[in-house]
Amino acid sequence: MILSSLLIQGLIGCTTQVCGTGTVNNGGSCVPATTEEDTAAASGVPNILVFASDVDEITYNESVNFSAIVTHPDGVDQIIGGLLQSATGATYGAFATGADEGAYGMSVTWWEINAINALDIDPDDTVSRPFVAIFYDEAGNSSTSEKLTITAGCEDSLPACDGVCGTAC
Repeated sequence: MILSSLLIQGLIGCTTQVCGTGTVNNGGSCVPATTEEDTAAASGVPNILVFASDVDEITYNESVNFSAIVTHPDGVDQIIGGLLQSATGATYGAFATGADEGAYGMSVTWWEINAINALDIDPDDTVSRPFVAIFYDEAGNSSTSEKLTITAGCEDSLPACDGVCGTAC
C-alpha cells in the first residue's frame, strides 16, 4: 500500500528495484554503497532517522519523553522493537510503538533516571545523563543512536542526594 501510494505521488518510479547486500539503488541501478548511510541501508539494518526528547532539562518529579523514527531497507515490518539505555548500557525500558509506522516513544521519570544512576547533585549545580536508543530487526541486527543528553537539577539550586532535592549527600 505504501509503495503504491509513493508510485501514485511520483516519489518513486517503476525502475525502483531491491538491491543486494552492499549495494544501493541509484536511479534504478544497483551500485556499491559508498557513504555510511548507504552502507547501513544496504546492509539491511534498522536506520534511526530521529532520536529526540521533548525537553533538555528536568527538575524534581518531572519526566522526559523520548521519541524515535526508525526505518528499515526491507520495510518497517522488519523492526521488532527498541530499548532506551544509559550510555553505560543499563536499560530504562522498551520503546512503545506509535500510531504511525516506524514511530516509537517512551517516557522516563526523574525517579527512573535516579534508579539507574543516582541523581546526586551539588548545590547550585546540575548533572547530565546521556541516553541512547537501540533498535532491532527480525534478523537480529541492531542500530544504536547517537547519545542524547538530558540535564537534571533541583529547583532553587538545591542539592540532591539519591534524587531527593534539598538533601545533601
